[in-house]
Amino acid sequence: MSNLKEARTLKGLTQQEVSKRTKIPLSTLRRYERGTNDPDSKAIKSLAKLYGVSCDYLLNFSTTRNKLERNLIDDYRLLTDEHKQVACKVIVALKQLQEE
Repeated sequence: MSNLKEARTLKGLTQQEVSKRTKIPLSTLRRYERGTNDPDSKAIKSLAKLYGVSCDYLLNFSTTRNKLERNLIDDYRLLTDEHKQVACKVIVALKQLQEE
């Protein structure tokens, strides 16, 4: 799945909704997601803003969606191995709470 499609689906939007909000024609948006056409800079900026992700993420230059994720990863890397294990346990516990 392309990051364009992933970002849209994670935001819970249909292609039609994105097309209306961004004024990008539906057929063009579909070609972007399929990888048939490359979006121009204006389209990338508009989609990144709507999805709440970075332009780099949409262009597959980065695996992190936004600045918060990048900061969390950077902070995690600075932890000791022991603290990394604690952080992982906290994340698992939070995920379980969220599922309840």
